[in-house]
Amino acid sequence: MLDLAVGSQTTVTVVLSRPVAFTRPLGARGEARVIRFHADDPRAVVTALQGAVTPPPRQ
Repeated sequence: MLDLAVGSQTTVTVVLSRPVAFTRPLGARGEARVIRFHADDPRAVVTALQGAVTPPPRQ
C-alpha cells in the first residue's frame, strides 16, 4: 500500500489490478496495489480516474 496522507487524512483510495513500482522518500523501492491520497476535490479525481481506466482484457 502507498499512503500519501496530508494532515493525516486521505480522501481517495485507488485499488489497482496489478502492482506498480514506486520510490519511497528515502530512496528505497516498493510496489503497491492500493494507493491512498488526499485530494482537495476527490469527486473530480475519481471522475478523471474512471475516464482513464482501461478495462482488463477478457480471458
